Amino acid sequence: MENFENIKQKVIEENEIEITFRYITDEDLQQIYSLLQNILQKVGKIYLCEYIFMMLKEILVNSIRASAKREYFFRNSLNPENPEDYKIGIVKFKNEIILNWSDHIGFLNHSKYFIVLRFTFGGDVVIEVINNSPLVEHERSRIEARLNAAEKYKNILEAYSDLSDSQESAGLGIVMTILLLRSIGLEKSSFKIETIDGHTISSISIPAQIIPVEIVSEVRDKILHEVDMLPSLPKSLQKIMEMCNSENLDFVKLAAEIEKNPALSADLLKLSNSSSFITRTSVNTILQAIKIVGSANVLNMLYAVSSYKVIKEKFPRMEKEWAHANKTSIYAVKIAEDFGIGNLESINVGALLHDIGKILLLSVEGELFNSIQELTKNLQMDNSRALEEASIGISHSELGTLLANKWNYPEELSAIIEYHQDPFAAPAKYKRSVEVVYLANILANKMETEVNFYSFDMDVLHSFNIYSIEDFNAFHYKLESHFNSNNKNPFFG
Repeated sequence: MENFENIKQKVIEENEIEITFRYITDEDLQQIYSLLQNILQKVGKIYLCEYIFMMLKEILVNSIRASAKREYFFRNSLNPENPEDYKIGIVKFKNEIILNWSDHIGFLNHSKYFIVLRFTFGGDVVIEVINNSPLVEHERSRIEARLNAAEKYKNILEAYSDLSDSQESAGLGIVMTILLLRSIGLEKSSFKIETIDGHTISSISIPAQIIPVEIVSEVRDKILHEVDMLPSLPKSLQKIMEMCNSENLDFVKLAAEIEKNPALSADLLKLSNSSSFITRTSVNTILQAIKIVGSANVLNMLYAVSSYKVIKEKFPRMEKEWAHANKTSIYAVKIAEDFGIGNLESINVGALLHDIGKILLLSVEGELFNSIQELTKNLQMDNSRALEEASIGISHSELGTLLANKWNYPEELSAIIEYHQDPFAAPAKYKRSVEVVYLANILANKMETEVNFYSFDMDVLHSFNIYSIEDFNAFHYKLESHFNSNNKNPFFG
């Protein structure tokens, strides 16, 4: 890609951008994602970023493969217009090139085939991916079949489990694009693939005005019912909240009120002395905890232990998820300390609770959620929010936010839970805290799952001085070493 900073500057100064590619790397996709964020921010549609990027990534990947297919046919003297040549060529192309893509991508370096990515953004946003070769009849009929096939699927998971394309890879991408458009309130006509003047143009049109849709599903209703059925936090905690928010707070009286609940007091002391928190001395009394971290942070701790108790009682056997939350919190506090960011206790509790919606979703619909995670991984995405919303009608981030609202969490905790997958959309006031938890979360997952450095938000990585895979790995190694030396789990220790 040409100088990326110059391209980003054009977003500010102009309303159209064009970029030419012969092939696309993971780094290119990372930069395109950042560019898309800037464009959608400019037109007030940042909330669509994950949806649009998923569609655009599929179009780009398939357009590059279409160029590779043309180059392969050209080099092997096969005529794509000839049905017999096409039938033979497409099988050989898949076996020799697609199945060994990374070994053969270099052959596009000097190809006469290329693509142009064009963004036009004023009121409406139009995204075009242009191949400098036309569709042939076999391709047109297959594309039309896929466009029509999208009508029969209720959601992406249904299409994913049903579709198998033995010849070409664009099948699921086309259907997924239509289903994603449907989930954000746009018609099938917003996506087009057509040949104009010898060029194939794949386009997504996003109007200035979009009427939001609410995806209704039995699964969503079932999950929301579970949220309704969860109890409120203890009345004793509600009184403590009122005391913490009082202008004339008496620490001694607050400590006495907390101590009326021995179990809550024990949990609070355990959390105060865990490696997740930053108290420098051993905390032996509730009054000492309040004096050291302040009433607001004690309240945050009480939110953590009380929420854990409610969720644990209703949905047991989630030790793996709580262990991940603990690691994320230890990572997050270390990152925030090193970079001098925000209120450490709020960041810590936000990290501990960032996945409470996922725990609920796993408990109620574990098989479905695991299918979404599998598809997210196969699409090489790090963010499952758009797929969750398109498949179920609600994401685990939104579920967590519903719980935060139900239990009257402070604004910062709610923001961390709601935006931990999408830090670019977080309110400016809490954006940096959200970015800390976003980074801590993806790094805490690194030991458990294979991660792709280029699938993460480039702007967030750069804000923590992470510019390369080597930086990313070194950053993780430092945090993992810290975790191994300070792993006193506040819930299991």
